[in-house]
Amino acid sequence: MVELVTGTAGKNHVSSADFGSYNAGIIGEGAYILPRGKRLSCEKVSDNLVKVNDGDMVFKGRHIRIEPEDYEELTIENGASGTKRHDLICIRVEKNEDTQIETASFVVVKGEFADSPVDPEYTKGTILENDYLVDEYPICRVVLNGLQIKSVTMLISEISSISKLLEHMRNLDDRKADKASTNNAINELEDKKANATETNAAISELINSVSSLTVSKAEQTAVEALSASVNELSESKATQVELDALEDTVKGKAEQTELKALSDRVDNLASLGEDATEGNLELLDIRTGADGTVYSSAGEAVRTQFKNMDAKLDEVDKQIENLTETATTTDTTLNGSKASIAKINAVRGKSEQKSFTGKQLLNASGLNEITD
Repeated sequence: MVELVTGTAGKNHVSSADFGSYNAGIIGEGAYILPRGKRLSCEKVSDNLVKVNDGDMVFKGRHIRIEPEDYEELTIENGASGTKRHDLICIRVEKNEDTQIETASFVVVKGEFADSPVDPEYTKGTILENDYLVDEYPICRVVLNGLQIKSVTMLISEISSISKLLEHMRNLDDRKADKASTNNAINELEDKKANATETNAAISELINSVSSLTVSKAEQTAVEALSASVNELSESKATQVELDALEDTVKGKAEQTELKALSDRVDNLASLGEDATEGNLELLDIRTGADGTVYSSAGEAVRTQFKNMDAKLDEVDKQIENLTETATTTDTTLNGSKASIAKINAVRGKSEQKSFTGKQLLNASGLNEITD
């Protein structure tokens, strides 16, 4: 049957069961400490006495309280030496079967002595079904060790008020916003990480470019070295050209000297006339030098020409040494420089050959010991 609990019915019609069901629907069907007063906290007064302070609780929809600055004291039976025990302080709700009057109280449920004690059993009823007589729930545990109470521990949970729940919800919203901000920050970090990756790639590319520039610098150095080698080759070529010119000059000079000397010898011999003997002709011929100079005697001609020839050979040797040093400073393996040195040696050899030929001529004529 439908009942309007919070409406006017013209009679007393709102029961404890109505409010109990309403509270259980809002708060929960278990036992809870409300955030009021001293939260029904339990504390040891002596080894035989525990105090329950003021506060509010809801037990299966039933609202139970100890008014502010009031309290309940519960007696704990003595312990025993050499043994331990657990007692429970419970909230108990009872209904008188005859009068249906309901009451609430705190009671001590005594445990058993043991070396390893456990919590005692308590009565579990069904208040919400409204067919109960006793229903209990423990709010704290009292631990005895020998004759002493060693600890008092709360066993019931405290719930928050609706205002606290709303505040928690707002905090959750703030945390959600903070989380969103954190996620944004994480996304920004990811973006920065991506940018850092791109930057690292750019740095790597730059390093590669620098490496390429270094290679290019090495190539440039190689090109400069090659250019220097080309210049040396050019200088060597120039040296070779100078040697060729010197060879031609020497050849030309030698030929011109030979022609002039031959002409002077012919003129000198022709001047003797028909009375000249073979010995006179040879002596007069010796007095004419290789360059056409006519000396006063055969001995002077021979000595002077040898001295001149030695001086000229010394000069040629100096020129050859200078040109050889110039060719040696370049790459000694260059074919042009080798050819040039070979030509120098050829020219020098020719001069020595001419000198040797002159000496043979004197020895053959028997005039190597002629004096003035």
